[in-house]
Amino acid sequence: MTINNNFKIINQKSKKYYDLLLNEITPKKEIKSEKDKERFGFYFFVLENITWKKDFPDILDILTDSDFNSKFFGNNFEDLWIDAINIDEDNNSIQLFNFKFRKSFTSWVSKIKEAINSFKFLNIIETEKLDWVKWRMKDELEKIIFKLKSKDVWNIQLFVISNEDFKFEKDENIKILESIYGLEVINIWLTEISNFISIRPEPINAEIILDKDAIMSFTEDSLSSSKSYIIRLSLAEIVRITCNNKDFRNEYNLEDYSKLSTQKLDFSVLFDNVRWFVTKSKYNNNITETLKNEPNKFFIYNNGLTFIVSWIETEFVSWNKKIKVKLENLQVVNWWQTLRSIHIFNSLDIKNIETNLSEAQILLRIFNVSSDNNSDNKIAEYTNSQNAISSIDLKSLGSSLNQLCITYFLYIIY
Repeated sequence: MTINNNFKIINQKSKKYYDLLLNEITPKKEIKSEKDKERFGFYFFVLENITWKKDFPDILDILTDSDFNSKFFGNNFEDLWIDAINIDEDNNSIQLFNFKFRKSFTSWVSKIKEAINSFKFLNIIETEKLDWVKWRMKDELEKIIFKLKSKDVWNIQLFVISNEDFKFEKDENIKILESIYGLEVINIWLTEISNFISIRPEPINAEIILDKDAIMSFTEDSLSSSKSYIIRLSLAEIVRITCNNKDFRNEYNLEDYSKLSTQKLDFSVLFDNVRWFVTKSKYNNNITETLKNEPNKFFIYNNGLTFIVSWIETEFVSWNKKIKVKLENLQVVNWWQTLRSIHIFNSLDIKNIETNLSEAQILLRIFNVSSDNNSDNKIAEYTNSQNAISSIDLKSLGSSLNQLCITYFLYIIY
């Protein structure tokens, strides 16, 4: 019964991924089948967790399934039993994916046949006979052949993936093919995919030092001991507390921001996020232009970020002139494109962190969800679905930054 429930949960999760996909692109053909919607969402759910590509456009770039490309883009071609191809330049790895999405639960269907069918693609690489291969697959094959003929050593992995509860044992045929082509066949089935949902990343903790006038507290009622906060913070500090270096996240008195110029975003802070980065969004361009040309106006132009944490601890320091804030289990639950754009801008030039990002500030809401098990889900949902303030509405706001903070804070709360 548990296994059958896992099957249902994964299908539900896959359907949510399909719904999110529709925010990015619209299919050329109307997709009426609920199972097809789940199947296409299943691709994105699994590929995100295996490749660590968190942006839908990045996953679209590696998805070669002929049925998906036909229905979403009107492109017809034979996919050679390879549904996705990920060329990992950093690790010299070529990942090939073969998906089999079962429409009904089963615990006995073998996947060995699917693995063997995928070797048709590898045979073309071996023979380099591409004359009959069309469009997308030809381009991908040419890239792979070029990589394999270079002086670099490349590893090839073939992922055979299904939502059925069956792990096949490699027979002699599979082992021989692995030896011939120098690759590894990896089977991922229902139980392993279920772990994608249940396993959370290591908690992200951070510490911040603030001026007293840069922080406001909020409690739902006078008797509550759980406080949430709204603060004003520099974007250099945002980079620091969300980077993938644990030591930097806790180094609240960091003075040399140039050390952060090579730091990357820790994707673990986005585990609870319900949106993805949209690379072609006009808002991302606006963010970059503001950071480049008017960093001092960023606080006014941007909607800010929302963090949820499982614990917040504050204490006065420096003769009560400053406040140190400790955050535990930090998650960013809205405006993913803002955070990603900040990190991308940081990576463009070693000087950006010390100049533009140190000068720019942002409104940051930090909600303590330790006492409410469901509030984190509501905050993630509502802060990503509330209507944006129109340009006409903005004209009625006061020019004072403090007034802007209070008005916007009350707008979010109520």
